[in-house]
Amino acid sequence: MFFNPDRGSGGKIARQVNDFLIDEDPTLQLPGAAEDRIGLLGWRKYDDLAKSYLNAKDAFADQLIEEHGPFRLGDIWDGDRINRNAALTVFRHFDSATVVKGLVGDTPLTAWVDYPIFERIHYLLVAGFNVYGPVGHQLAPRMYMDFLRMDAENNFLRLMPADQRQKMHDQWYQGVFGKIITFIDQPYFSAGHETGINFTGSDYKREFFNQLRDRLGGAAGPVDNIDHCIESELCSSEPAPLQQEIAIQMHRIASLKGKETDLLPEMSLLRIRTAAADDDPVYTLLVNKGLKNVAVMFAENLRRHPEKDTVTVVPGFIGSYPNFFFSVEKEQLTEFIELLKTARSVADKEKFYSRFGVRRSNPEIWRYAYWFNARHRKYRGLHAGLFDLNRYQNL
Repeated sequence: MFFNPDRGSGGKIARQVNDFLIDEDPTLQLPGAAEDRIGLLGWRKYDDLAKSYLNAKDAFADQLIEEHGPFRLGDIWDGDRINRNAALTVFRHFDSATVVKGLVGDTPLTAWVDYPIFERIHYLLVAGFNVYGPVGHQLAPRMYMDFLRMDAENNFLRLMPADQRQKMHDQWYQGVFGKIITFIDQPYFSAGHETGINFTGSDYKREFFNQLRDRLGGAAGPVDNIDHCIESELCSSEPAPLQQEIAIQMHRIASLKGKETDLLPEMSLLRIRTAAADDDPVYTLLVNKGLKNVAVMFAENLRRHPEKDTVTVVPGFIGSYPNFFFSVEKEQLTEFIELLKTARSVADKEKFYSRFGVRRSNPEIWRYAYWFNARHRKYRGLHAGLFDLNRYQNL
């Protein structure tokens, strides 16, 4: 989400923010400015600058709150209730990611707020990043990204009840060590100032996103990512009985948690076979991996919380690197879901994948790949491209 650039006090806040950013220009340097000359330990300089900026940013946020009142829902840009760029959903698939417009999926664990941070992420990891650069250049932006993430998270936390911020923050940074631990002991989310949002229950994040969806209107996208598509050309205003029947089964998949998700790779495409073969519906199944934290670059398996795993089910296509294709007859969806939930033995897994999956060793794999690519083109036209199967698994 993004703060409204014209929020409050006749634009005075926006002018204060602009002046603050100009004053902090020396501390806002990005590692990419040093290019290949940064050296292996050059990240230390930029980490020190980032720490200094976060400290100044927290003091500045406190000043804004004291002058203009607490952060409110109205401070979030609403995109005139039609601009789908007003809220973006990011899905990470191991070492790639997909960004889609609107609020897609269930309540997220974390959220980021502010456009300048979003812009700096682009210059840090895209425009100013050399994928063929030396180790120092590769390392520094990744280390610096920690501070941009925390900065954006802190903006979100300022919208949460003051007595809940540390608890939420600690849930995101379980088992951290090294430099990140200082930002748990010394928070930068205006801990002494209350939010301007009125909460009536105790599920604060869910309530916030419900309020946000009401504020954004059409800019937030469809309410239900199962019953409605995120691509308008895929949707009808009144789902047909067949669509409703399939949607009920997709809700069952979306409710899977923990070990029930074990048989799904991070990103898979599900074709549901119907009488209209060329128009068979497609759903993307995304496993949201539970992690104790994302503050460390390596050893992700050591930070896993598999019991926290969930599934997001989206009509149509999300992602460019499918890990697996599933092809299931509509009448077999119940069996597919039951096996997905319960198959644990080697024999049961073999039955599941051989019955419903398309392995790399399947001689028909290219026919399936052609079908999914053709369906994708029908949905998105020139924006579709071709799926990259380099990360396709032979489950």
